[in-house]
Amino acid sequence: MINFILENFDTIFKNKTSLETLDKVILDLAIKGKLVEQNQDDEPASELIKRIKAEKQRLIDEKVIKKEKPLPPIEDEEIPFDIPNNWEWVRLGEIGLLQTGNTPSTSKAEYFGRDIPFITPADISKGKIFYENRGLSFLGKEKGRVAKQNAILQVCIGGSIGKVYYTDREVCFNQQINGIDLYICNFKYIYLILSSTYFYEELIKNSNGTATPIINKSSWGNLPIPLPPIEEQKRIVSKVEKLQSIIKDLKEIYIKNQNNRENLKKSLLSEIESQSSDKDLLKNLETVFTNFDKIIKTKEDIKDIRNLILSLAIKGKLVEQNQDDEKASELIKRIKAEKQRLIDEKVIKKEKPLPPIEDEEIPFDIPNNWEWVRLEDIILKIKYGYTASAETAGEVKFLRITDIQNNSVDWNSVPYCAISLEEYENYKLEKRDILIARTGGTVGKTFLIENDLKNMKSVYASYLISIKPSINIDEKYLKNYFDTPLYWRLIKEKSQGTGQPNVNAPSLKSLSIPLPPIEEQKRIVSKVESLMKICDLLEEKI
Repeated sequence: MINFILENFDTIFKNKTSLETLDKVILDLAIKGKLVEQNQDDEPASELIKRIKAEKQRLIDEKVIKKEKPLPPIEDEEIPFDIPNNWEWVRLGEIGLLQTGNTPSTSKAEYFGRDIPFITPADISKGKIFYENRGLSFLGKEKGRVAKQNAILQVCIGGSIGKVYYTDREVCFNQQINGIDLYICNFKYIYLILSSTYFYEELIKNSNGTATPIINKSSWGNLPIPLPPIEEQKRIVSKVEKLQSIIKDLKEIYIKNQNNRENLKKSLLSEIESQSSDKDLLKNLETVFTNFDKIIKTKEDIKDIRNLILSLAIKGKLVEQNQDDEKASELIKRIKAEKQRLIDEKVIKKEKPLPPIEDEEIPFDIPNNWEWVRLEDIILKIKYGYTASAETAGEVKFLRITDIQNNSVDWNSVPYCAISLEEYENYKLEKRDILIARTGGTVGKTFLIENDLKNMKSVYASYLISIKPSINIDEKYLKNYFDTPLYWRLIKEKSQGTGQPNVNAPSLKSLSIPLPPIEEQKRIVSKVESLMKICDLLEEKI
Protein backbone atom coordinates (compact mmCIF):
# COMPACT_ATOMS: atom_id res chain seq x y z
CA MET A 1 0.00 0.00 0.00
CA ILE A 2 2.70 2.50 1.00
CA ASN A 3 4.89 1.76 -2.04
CA PHE A 4 1.87 2.39 -4.24
CA ILE A 5 1.22 5.70 -2.46
CA LEU A 6 4.81 6.86 -2.89
CA GLU A 7 4.98 5.81 -6.56
CA ASN A 8 1.71 7.60 -7.34
CA PHE A 9 2.16 10.52 -4.98
CA ASP A 10 1.23 13.37 -7.36
CA THR A 11 -1.78 11.51 -8.73
CA ILE A 12 -3.26 10.51 -5.38
CA PHE A 13 -2.50 13.62 -3.39
CA LYS A 14 -3.84 16.57 -5.32
CA ASN A 15 -3.72 18.55 -2.07
CA LYS A 16 -3.09 18.27 1.66
CA THR A 17 -6.77 17.52 2.28
CA SER A 18 -6.35 14.18 0.49
CA LEU A 19 -3.73 13.17 3.05
CA GLU A 20 -6.02 14.15 5.92
CA THR A 21 -8.76 12.04 4.34
CA LEU A 22 -6.37 9.09 4.22
CA ASP A 23 -5.76 9.57 7.94
CA LYS A 24 -9.51 9.19 8.57
CA VAL A 25 -9.67 6.10 6.33
CA ILE A 26 -6.93 4.43 8.38
CA LEU A 27 -8.87 5.04 11.62
CA ASP A 28 -12.02 3.73 9.96
CA LEU A 29 -10.24 0.50 8.97
CA ALA A 30 -8.67 0.20 12.43
CA ILE A 31 -11.93 0.28 14.40
CA LYS A 32 -13.57 -2.20 12.02
CA GLY A 33 -10.84 -4.82 12.47
CA LYS A 34 -9.54 -4.43 8.91
CA LEU A 35 -6.12 -2.95 9.59
CA VAL A 36 -4.31 -5.87 11.22
CA GLU A 37 -4.88 -9.61 11.12
CA GLN A 38 -6.78 -11.36 13.89
CA ASN A 39 -4.85 -13.92 15.95
CA GLN A 40 -6.88 -16.90 17.11
CA ASP A 41 -4.53 -17.30 20.07
CA ASP A 42 -5.62 -13.91 21.45
CA GLU A 43 -7.90 -13.91 24.46
CA PRO A 44 -11.31 -12.96 22.95
CA ALA A 45 -12.85 -9.63 23.86
CA SER A 46 -15.62 -11.44 25.74
CA GLU A 47 -13.02 -12.61 28.28
CA LEU A 48 -11.53 -9.11 28.44
CA ILE A 49 -14.96 -7.77 29.34
CA LYS A 50 -15.18 -10.28 32.21
CA ARG A 51 -11.83 -9.05 33.52
CA ILE A 52 -12.96 -5.42 33.19
CA LYS A 53 -16.07 -6.21 35.23
CA ALA A 54 -13.98 -7.96 37.88
CA GLU A 55 -11.63 -4.96 38.09
CA LYS A 56 -14.57 -2.61 38.38
CA GLN A 57 -16.09 -4.71 41.18
CA ARG A 58 -12.76 -4.70 43.04
CA LEU A 59 -12.65 -0.91 42.92
CA ILE A 60 -16.25 -0.75 44.19
CA ASP A 61 -15.46 -3.14 47.03
CA GLU A 62 -12.45 -1.05 47.98
CA LYS A 63 -14.69 2.04 47.83
CA VAL A 64 -12.44 3.67 45.23
CA ILE A 65 -15.47 4.17 42.96
CA LYS A 66 -19.20 4.05 43.55
CA LYS A 67 -21.50 1.35 42.22
CA GLU A 68 -23.65 2.65 39.39
CA LYS A 69 -26.78 1.45 37.63
CA PRO A 70 -25.78 -1.03 34.88
CA LEU A 71 -25.98 0.21 31.31
CA PRO A 72 -28.58 -1.38 28.98
CA PRO A 73 -27.46 -4.11 26.54
CA ILE A 74 -26.64 -2.96 22.99
CA GLU A 75 -29.52 -3.56 20.58
CA ASP A 76 -28.99 -4.80 17.01
CA GLU A 77 -30.17 -1.48 15.52
CA GLU A 78 -27.41 0.34 17.40
CA ILE A 79 -24.65 -1.64 15.67
CA PRO A 80 -23.43 0.40 12.65
CA PHE A 81 -20.99 -2.13 11.11
CA ASP A 82 -19.72 -5.69 11.40
CA ILE A 83 -16.64 -6.52 13.50
CA PRO A 84 -14.49 -9.70 13.77
CA ASN A 85 -15.88 -12.67 15.70
CA ASN A 86 -13.48 -12.29 18.61
CA TRP A 87 -14.44 -8.60 19.12
CA GLU A 88 -17.40 -7.26 21.13
CA TRP A 89 -19.59 -4.18 21.08
CA VAL A 90 -19.61 -2.40 24.48
CA ARG A 91 -20.77 0.95 25.77
CA LEU A 92 -18.04 3.46 26.54
CA GLY A 93 -19.19 3.68 30.15
CA GLU A 94 -18.58 -0.05 30.69
CA ILE A 95 -14.80 0.15 30.26
CA GLY A 96 -13.83 3.04 32.52
CA LEU A 97 -14.78 5.62 35.10
CA LEU A 98 -16.62 8.54 33.50
CA GLN A 99 -16.50 12.07 34.85
CA THR A 100 -17.61 15.51 33.75
CA GLY A 101 -15.19 18.18 34.86
CA ASN A 102 -15.94 21.21 36.99
CA THR A 103 -14.38 24.55 37.94
CA PRO A 104 -13.68 25.37 41.59
CA SER A 105 -15.13 28.67 42.79
CA THR A 106 -13.26 31.44 41.00
CA SER A 107 -13.87 33.74 43.98
CA LYS A 108 -11.48 31.60 46.03
CA ALA A 109 -7.99 32.61 44.95
CA GLU A 110 -6.51 29.88 47.10
CA TYR A 111 -8.00 27.22 44.77
CA PHE A 112 -5.77 28.29 41.89
CA GLY A 113 -2.05 27.82 41.47
CA ARG A 114 0.49 25.57 39.77
CA ASP A 115 0.20 22.34 41.75
CA ILE A 116 -1.85 20.50 39.10
CA PRO A 117 -2.73 21.46 35.49
CA PHE A 118 -6.32 22.64 34.92
CA ILE A 119 -7.46 21.74 31.39
CA THR A 120 -10.10 23.59 29.32
CA PRO A 121 -11.24 22.91 25.70
CA ALA A 122 -8.73 25.47 24.40
CA ASP A 123 -5.90 23.32 25.81
CA ILE A 124 -6.86 20.25 23.75
CA SER A 125 -5.66 20.09 20.15
CA LYS A 126 -4.96 17.33 17.67
CA GLY A 127 -2.19 15.22 19.11
CA LYS A 128 -1.51 17.42 22.13
CA ILE A 129 -2.72 18.78 25.47
CA PHE A 130 -1.28 22.07 26.71
CA TYR A 131 -0.63 21.76 30.43
CA GLU A 132 0.96 25.14 31.20
CA ASN A 133 -1.93 27.56 30.57
CA ARG A 134 -3.86 27.15 33.84
CA GLY A 135 -3.52 25.34 37.13
CA LEU A 136 -5.06 24.58 40.53
CA SER A 137 -3.55 24.41 43.98
CA PHE A 138 -3.72 21.22 46.02
CA LEU A 139 -6.70 22.78 47.80
CA GLY A 140 -8.38 23.47 44.46
CA LYS A 141 -7.67 19.90 43.35
CA GLU A 142 -9.88 18.65 46.18
CA LYS A 143 -12.75 20.72 44.76
CA GLY A 144 -12.12 19.68 41.15
CA ARG A 145 -12.37 16.55 38.99
CA VAL A 146 -9.13 14.61 38.73
CA ALA A 147 -8.16 12.49 35.72
CA LYS A 148 -5.21 10.13 36.02
CA GLN A 149 -2.31 9.71 33.63
CA ASN A 150 -3.49 8.00 30.38
CA ALA A 151 -7.07 9.18 30.90
CA ILE A 152 -8.92 10.43 27.80
CA LEU A 153 -10.46 13.90 27.75
CA GLN A 154 -13.07 14.90 25.16
CA VAL A 155 -14.76 18.28 24.70
CA CYS A 156 -18.49 17.84 25.20
CA ILE A 157 -19.97 21.23 24.24
CA GLY A 158 -19.83 23.99 21.65
CA GLY A 159 -18.06 24.48 18.36
CA SER A 160 -15.06 22.40 19.40
CA ILE A 161 -17.15 19.44 20.57
CA GLY A 162 -15.35 16.16 19.86
CA LYS A 163 -11.77 17.43 20.35
CA VAL A 164 -9.97 14.65 22.18
CA TYR A 165 -6.60 13.54 23.53
CA TYR A 166 -5.10 11.51 26.37
CA THR A 167 -3.19 12.80 29.38
CA ASP A 168 0.44 12.09 30.14
CA ARG A 169 0.07 13.21 33.79
CA GLU A 170 -2.59 13.74 36.44
CA VAL A 171 -4.82 16.75 35.66
CA CYS A 172 -8.05 18.50 36.60
CA PHE A 173 -10.47 19.62 33.89
CA ASN A 174 -13.47 21.91 33.55
CA GLN A 175 -17.19 21.29 32.97
CA GLN A 176 -16.92 21.51 29.17
CA ILE A 177 -14.96 18.26 29.09
CA ASN A 178 -15.90 14.62 29.71
CA GLY A 179 -13.13 12.31 30.89
CA ILE A 180 -12.67 8.54 31.16
CA ASP A 181 -10.14 6.69 33.31
CA LEU A 182 -9.88 3.22 31.74
CA TYR A 183 -9.79 -0.01 33.72
CA ILE A 184 -7.81 -2.47 31.60
CA CYS A 185 -8.07 -1.35 27.94
CA ASN A 186 -5.22 0.13 25.90
CA PHE A 187 -5.77 3.89 26.30
CA LYS A 188 -4.30 4.68 22.88
CA TYR A 189 -6.72 2.31 21.16
CA ILE A 190 -9.71 3.90 22.92
CA TYR A 191 -8.32 7.30 21.93
CA LEU A 192 -8.30 6.15 18.28
CA ILE A 193 -11.98 5.20 18.55
CA LEU A 194 -12.90 8.55 20.10
CA SER A 195 -10.95 10.27 17.29
CA SER A 196 -12.77 8.39 14.52
CA THR A 197 -15.39 9.77 12.17
CA TYR A 198 -17.78 7.07 13.41
CA PHE A 199 -17.57 8.20 17.04
CA TYR A 200 -17.78 11.91 16.17
CA GLU A 201 -20.97 11.30 14.17
CA GLU A 202 -22.45 9.35 17.08
CA LEU A 203 -21.44 12.15 19.43
CA ILE A 204 -23.25 14.77 17.35
CA LYS A 205 -26.27 12.55 16.77
CA ASN A 206 -26.74 12.04 20.52
CA SER A 207 -26.02 15.62 21.59
CA ASN A 208 -28.66 18.13 22.67
CA GLY A 209 -29.03 21.75 21.64
CA THR A 210 -29.31 23.19 18.15
CA ALA A 211 -27.19 26.35 18.27
CA THR A 212 -24.71 24.91 20.81
CA PRO A 213 -24.41 21.11 20.76
CA ILE A 214 -23.79 19.43 24.12
CA ILE A 215 -23.49 15.80 25.18
CA ASN A 216 -23.73 14.97 28.86
CA LYS A 217 -21.76 12.27 30.67
CA SER A 218 -24.66 9.79 30.59
CA SER A 219 -25.24 10.06 26.82
CA TRP A 220 -21.49 10.02 26.17
CA GLY A 221 -21.01 6.84 28.22
CA ASN A 222 -23.96 5.22 26.46
CA LEU A 223 -22.28 5.36 23.02
CA PRO A 224 -21.35 1.91 21.59
CA ILE A 225 -17.73 1.20 20.66
CA PRO A 226 -16.06 -1.86 19.04
CA LEU A 227 -13.71 -3.65 21.47
CA PRO A 228 -10.96 -6.01 20.19
CA PRO A 229 -8.86 -8.41 22.31
CA ILE A 230 -6.27 -6.52 24.35
CA GLU A 231 -3.34 -7.88 22.28
CA GLU A 232 -5.02 -6.80 19.06
CA GLN A 233 -5.61 -3.35 20.53
CA LYS A 234 -1.82 -3.05 20.91
CA ARG A 235 -1.19 -4.25 17.34
CA ILE A 236 -3.76 -1.78 15.97
CA VAL A 237 -2.16 1.12 17.87
CA SER A 238 1.29 0.15 16.59
CA LYS A 239 0.05 -0.10 12.99
CA VAL A 240 -1.87 3.19 13.10
CA GLU A 241 1.10 5.05 14.60
CA LYS A 242 3.37 3.67 11.89
CA LEU A 243 0.98 4.67 9.10
CA GLN A 244 0.34 8.11 10.63
CA SER A 245 4.08 8.65 10.78
CA ILE A 246 4.28 7.87 7.06
CA ILE A 247 1.38 10.24 6.35
CA LYS A 248 3.17 12.95 8.33
CA ASP A 249 6.27 12.42 6.19
CA LEU A 250 4.13 12.53 3.05
CA LYS A 251 2.58 15.83 4.18
CA GLU A 252 6.06 17.26 4.66
CA ILE A 253 7.03 16.03 1.18
CA TYR A 254 3.84 17.54 -0.23
CA ILE A 255 4.46 20.89 1.47
CA LYS A 256 8.09 20.88 0.33
CA ASN A 257 7.06 20.04 -3.24
CA GLN A 258 4.39 22.74 -3.12
CA ASN A 259 6.91 25.30 -1.85
CA ASN A 260 9.43 24.30 -4.52
CA ARG A 261 6.80 24.49 -7.25
CA GLU A 262 5.49 27.83 -5.96
CA ASN A 263 9.01 29.24 -5.85
CA LEU A 264 9.67 27.96 -9.36
CA LYS A 265 6.46 29.53 -10.62
CA LYS A 266 7.14 32.88 -8.95
CA SER A 267 10.70 32.91 -10.25
CA LEU A 268 9.60 32.16 -13.80
CA LEU A 269 6.78 34.72 -13.80
CA SER A 270 9.06 37.36 -12.31
CA GLU A 271 11.72 36.59 -14.93
CA ILE A 272 9.17 36.84 -17.72
CA GLU A 273 7.80 40.17 -16.47
CA SER A 274 11.29 41.64 -16.26
CA GLN A 275 12.24 40.74 -19.86
CA SER A 276 13.01 43.78 -21.96
CA SER A 277 12.90 41.88 -25.25
CA ASP A 278 9.42 41.06 -26.58
CA LYS A 279 10.89 38.02 -28.30
CA ASP A 280 12.39 36.60 -25.10
CA LEU A 281 9.28 37.47 -23.14
CA LEU A 282 6.92 35.54 -25.41
CA LYS A 283 9.36 32.66 -25.64
CA ASN A 284 9.42 32.35 -21.85
CA LEU A 285 5.65 32.69 -21.61
CA GLU A 286 5.39 29.82 -24.05
CA THR A 287 7.76 27.83 -21.80
CA VAL A 288 5.31 28.23 -18.91
CA PHE A 289 2.43 26.96 -21.03
CA THR A 290 4.35 23.98 -22.40
CA ASN A 291 5.55 22.99 -18.92
CA PHE A 292 1.99 23.06 -17.61
CA ASP A 293 2.25 19.85 -15.54
CA LYS A 294 5.32 21.06 -13.63
CA ILE A 295 4.30 24.65 -12.95
CA ILE A 296 0.52 24.91 -13.03
CA LYS A 297 -1.39 22.75 -10.55
CA THR A 298 -4.25 24.90 -9.26
CA LYS A 299 -6.73 27.49 -10.47
CA GLU A 300 -4.78 30.01 -8.40
CA ASP A 301 -1.77 29.29 -10.63
CA ILE A 302 -3.91 30.02 -13.70
CA LYS A 303 -5.01 33.28 -12.06
CA ASP A 304 -1.33 34.21 -11.60
CA ILE A 305 -0.71 33.54 -15.32
CA ARG A 306 -3.72 35.66 -16.30
CA ASN A 307 -2.52 38.50 -14.06
CA LEU A 308 0.93 38.27 -15.64
CA ILE A 309 -0.53 38.53 -19.15
CA LEU A 310 -2.61 41.58 -18.20
CA SER A 311 0.33 43.22 -16.41
CA LEU A 312 2.53 42.73 -19.48
CA ALA A 313 -0.26 44.12 -21.66
CA ILE A 314 -0.48 47.47 -19.84
CA LYS A 315 3.32 47.78 -19.63
CA GLY A 316 3.69 47.62 -23.39
CA LYS A 317 5.49 44.26 -23.26
CA LEU A 318 2.92 41.95 -24.84
CA VAL A 319 3.08 43.15 -28.44
CA GLU A 320 5.70 45.07 -30.41
CA GLN A 321 5.45 48.81 -30.83
CA ASN A 322 4.95 50.14 -34.34
CA GLN A 323 6.64 53.47 -35.06
CA ASP A 324 4.02 54.18 -37.74
CA ASP A 325 1.24 54.22 -35.08
CA GLU A 326 -0.20 57.59 -34.17
CA LYS A 327 1.29 58.47 -30.77
CA ALA A 328 -0.90 58.37 -27.68
CA SER A 329 -0.29 62.11 -27.21
CA GLU A 330 -2.09 62.73 -30.54
CA LEU A 331 -4.86 60.33 -29.50
CA ILE A 332 -5.40 62.39 -26.33
CA LYS A 333 -5.79 65.54 -28.46
CA ARG A 334 -8.50 63.83 -30.52
CA ILE A 335 -10.31 62.68 -27.37
CA LYS A 336 -10.25 66.25 -26.01
CA ALA A 337 -11.69 67.53 -29.29
CA GLU A 338 -14.40 64.89 -29.18
CA LYS A 339 -15.35 65.84 -25.59
CA GLN A 340 -15.36 69.58 -26.45
CA ARG A 341 -17.72 68.91 -29.37
CA LEU A 342 -20.13 67.01 -27.08
CA ILE A 343 -19.93 69.80 -24.50
CA ASP A 344 -20.75 72.38 -27.19
CA GLU A 345 -23.69 70.24 -28.30
CA LYS A 346 -24.78 69.97 -24.63
CA VAL A 347 -24.62 66.18 -24.75
CA ILE A 348 -22.24 66.12 -21.78
CA LYS A 349 -21.33 68.68 -19.12
CA LYS A 350 -18.00 70.42 -18.82
CA GLU A 351 -16.17 69.37 -15.67
CA LYS A 352 -13.28 70.85 -13.74
CA PRO A 353 -10.02 69.28 -15.03
CA LEU A 354 -8.16 66.95 -12.70
CA PRO A 355 -4.54 67.66 -11.68
CA PRO A 356 -1.78 66.16 -13.84
CA ILE A 357 -0.34 62.80 -12.84
CA GLU A 358 2.59 63.18 -10.44
CA ASP A 359 5.78 61.10 -10.69
CA GLU A 360 4.94 59.20 -7.49
CA GLU A 361 1.69 58.00 -9.08
CA ILE A 362 3.56 56.26 -11.91
CA PRO A 363 4.26 52.64 -10.89
CA PHE A 364 6.33 51.55 -13.94
CA ASP A 365 7.84 52.74 -17.20
CA ILE A 366 5.89 52.57 -20.45
CA PRO A 367 6.97 52.85 -24.12
CA ASN A 368 7.86 56.30 -25.47
CA ASN A 369 4.77 56.54 -27.68
CA TRP A 370 2.41 55.81 -24.73
CA GLU A 371 1.05 58.30 -22.17
CA TRP A 372 -0.11 58.13 -18.56
CA VAL A 373 -3.67 59.51 -18.30
CA ARG A 374 -6.48 59.63 -15.77
CA LEU A 375 -9.68 57.72 -16.43
CA GLU A 376 -11.48 61.07 -16.65
CA ASP A 377 -9.29 61.95 -19.67
CA ILE A 378 -10.52 59.04 -21.82
CA ILE A 379 -14.21 58.67 -20.92
CA LEU A 380 -17.21 60.79 -21.92
CA LYS A 381 -19.50 60.12 -18.98
CA ILE A 382 -19.60 58.50 -15.55
CA LYS A 383 -22.92 57.98 -13.76
CA TYR A 384 -24.38 56.24 -10.70
CA GLY A 385 -27.13 53.69 -11.26
CA TYR A 386 -30.92 53.87 -10.86
CA THR A 387 -32.68 53.20 -7.55
CA ALA A 388 -35.67 50.88 -7.88
CA SER A 389 -37.13 47.57 -6.74
CA ALA A 390 -36.64 44.43 -8.81
CA GLU A 391 -39.82 43.09 -10.38
CA THR A 392 -40.67 39.81 -12.08
CA ALA A 393 -42.23 41.41 -15.17
CA GLY A 394 -41.99 44.64 -17.14
CA GLU A 395 -40.43 46.26 -20.19
CA VAL A 396 -37.03 47.35 -18.86
CA LYS A 397 -34.41 44.96 -17.48
CA PHE A 398 -32.80 45.96 -14.15
CA LEU A 399 -29.16 44.79 -14.04
CA ARG A 400 -27.72 44.34 -10.53
CA ILE A 401 -24.28 43.42 -9.15
CA THR A 402 -25.49 39.89 -8.37
CA ASP A 403 -26.46 39.35 -12.01
CA ILE A 404 -22.81 39.75 -13.06
CA GLN A 405 -20.92 36.50 -12.52
CA ASN A 406 -17.54 35.56 -14.00
CA ASN A 407 -17.62 38.45 -16.48
CA SER A 408 -20.96 37.41 -17.93
CA VAL A 409 -24.70 38.03 -17.47
CA ASP A 410 -27.58 35.62 -17.99
CA TRP A 411 -30.06 38.21 -19.25
CA ASN A 412 -32.94 35.73 -18.97
CA SER A 413 -32.59 35.75 -15.18
CA VAL A 414 -32.21 39.55 -14.87
CA PRO A 415 -35.37 41.09 -13.28
CA TYR A 416 -37.31 44.13 -14.45
CA CYS A 417 -38.07 47.52 -12.89
CA ALA A 418 -40.65 50.28 -13.23
CA ILE A 419 -39.09 53.36 -14.85
CA SER A 420 -40.32 56.37 -16.82
CA LEU A 421 -39.20 57.03 -20.39
CA GLU A 422 -37.18 60.08 -19.32
CA GLU A 423 -35.40 58.14 -16.58
CA TYR A 424 -34.74 55.27 -18.97
CA GLU A 425 -32.94 57.64 -21.35
CA ASN A 426 -30.72 58.76 -18.44
CA TYR A 427 -29.80 55.25 -17.27
CA LYS A 428 -30.06 53.07 -20.36
CA LEU A 429 -27.24 50.63 -21.06
CA GLU A 430 -25.56 50.66 -24.44
CA LYS A 431 -22.86 48.69 -26.20
CA ARG A 432 -19.32 49.66 -25.01
CA ASP A 433 -20.55 50.81 -21.56
CA ILE A 434 -18.47 49.50 -18.66
CA LEU A 435 -20.12 48.92 -15.29
CA ILE A 436 -18.20 49.07 -12.00
CA ALA A 437 -19.45 47.77 -8.63
CA ARG A 438 -19.03 50.62 -6.17
CA THR A 439 -19.70 49.03 -2.78
CA GLY A 440 -19.49 45.93 -0.61
CA GLY A 441 -17.52 42.75 -1.09
CA THR A 442 -17.58 43.08 -4.88
CA VAL A 443 -16.33 46.67 -4.98
CA GLY A 444 -14.31 47.22 -8.15
CA LYS A 445 -15.79 44.34 -10.14
CA THR A 446 -16.37 45.37 -13.76
CA PHE A 447 -18.49 44.27 -16.70
CA LEU A 448 -18.32 45.35 -20.34
CA ILE A 449 -21.50 45.53 -22.43
CA GLU A 450 -20.18 43.88 -25.59
CA ASN A 451 -23.47 43.22 -27.39
CA ASP A 452 -25.99 45.61 -28.89
CA LEU A 453 -28.96 45.98 -26.50
CA LYS A 454 -31.29 47.73 -28.95
CA ASN A 455 -33.79 44.89 -28.82
CA MET A 456 -33.73 44.77 -25.01
CA LYS A 457 -34.19 47.85 -22.89
CA SER A 458 -31.96 47.73 -19.81
CA VAL A 459 -30.83 50.00 -16.98
CA TYR A 460 -28.43 49.37 -14.09
CA ALA A 461 -28.91 49.41 -10.32
CA SER A 462 -27.69 52.08 -7.91
CA TYR A 463 -24.78 50.01 -6.53
CA LEU A 464 -23.19 50.16 -9.99
CA ILE A 465 -21.44 53.03 -11.76
CA SER A 466 -21.37 53.19 -15.56
CA ILE A 467 -18.62 54.74 -17.65
CA LYS A 468 -18.81 55.48 -21.35
CA PRO A 469 -15.37 55.34 -23.05
CA SER A 470 -14.45 57.77 -25.80
CA ILE A 471 -14.97 56.46 -29.32
CA ASN A 472 -11.20 56.87 -29.69
CA ILE A 473 -10.55 54.23 -26.99
CA ASP A 474 -10.77 50.47 -27.48
CA GLU A 475 -13.23 49.54 -24.74
CA LYS A 476 -11.78 46.03 -24.48
CA TYR A 477 -8.34 47.47 -23.73
CA LEU A 478 -9.92 49.52 -20.95
CA LYS A 479 -11.71 46.42 -19.64
CA ASN A 480 -8.37 44.58 -19.63
CA TYR A 481 -6.94 47.39 -17.51
CA PHE A 482 -9.82 46.93 -15.06
CA ASP A 483 -8.73 43.30 -14.56
CA THR A 484 -5.06 44.02 -13.82
CA PRO A 485 -3.37 43.78 -10.40
CA LEU A 486 -2.53 47.52 -10.75
CA TYR A 487 -6.22 48.44 -10.99
CA TRP A 488 -7.14 46.26 -8.01
CA ARG A 489 -4.35 47.78 -5.93
CA LEU A 490 -5.57 51.28 -6.73
CA ILE A 491 -9.20 50.34 -5.98
CA LYS A 492 -8.16 48.99 -2.61
CA GLU A 493 -6.31 52.23 -1.84
CA LYS A 494 -9.26 54.37 -2.93
CA SER A 495 -12.00 52.31 -1.21
CA GLN A 496 -13.67 54.30 1.53
CA GLY A 497 -15.59 53.24 4.63
CA THR A 498 -14.62 51.17 7.63
CA GLY A 499 -17.56 48.76 7.70
CA GLN A 500 -18.28 48.40 3.98
CA PRO A 501 -15.70 49.48 1.38
CA ASN A 502 -16.89 51.65 -1.50
CA VAL A 503 -15.54 53.83 -4.28
CA ASN A 504 -17.16 56.95 -5.70
CA ALA A 505 -17.07 58.62 -9.10
CA PRO A 506 -14.31 61.14 -8.22
CA SER A 507 -12.05 58.30 -7.01
CA LEU A 508 -12.62 56.34 -10.21
CA LYS A 509 -12.07 59.36 -12.46
CA SER A 510 -8.66 59.94 -10.85
CA LEU A 511 -7.35 56.43 -11.66
CA SER A 512 -4.02 56.52 -13.52
CA ILE A 513 -3.99 54.45 -16.72
CA PRO A 514 -1.18 53.67 -19.20
CA LEU A 515 -2.52 54.59 -22.66
CA PRO A 516 -1.08 53.11 -25.89
CA PRO A 517 -1.80 54.31 -29.43
CA ILE A 518 -5.24 53.13 -30.61
CA GLU A 519 -3.81 50.62 -33.11
CA GLU A 520 -1.62 49.12 -30.42
CA GLN A 521 -4.65 48.92 -28.10
CA LYS A 522 -6.29 46.69 -30.70
CA ARG A 523 -3.21 44.49 -31.08
CA ILE A 524 -2.98 44.14 -27.30
CA VAL A 525 -6.65 43.14 -27.05
CA SER A 526 -6.19 40.51 -29.76
CA LYS A 527 -3.08 39.08 -28.09
CA VAL A 528 -4.70 39.00 -24.64
CA GLU A 529 -7.75 37.19 -26.03
CA SER A 530 -5.61 34.49 -27.66
CA LEU A 531 -3.53 33.94 -24.50
CA MET A 532 -6.62 33.89 -22.28
CA LYS A 533 -8.06 31.12 -24.45
CA ILE A 534 -4.95 29.07 -23.67
CA CYS A 535 -5.52 29.79 -19.96
CA ASP A 536 -9.12 28.62 -20.34
CA LEU A 537 -7.91 25.31 -21.78
CA LEU A 538 -5.37 24.88 -18.97
CA GLU A 539 -8.06 25.60 -16.41
CA GLU A 540 -10.26 22.92 -17.95
CA LYS A 541 -7.41 20.43 -17.52
CA ILE A 542 -7.23 21.25 -13.82
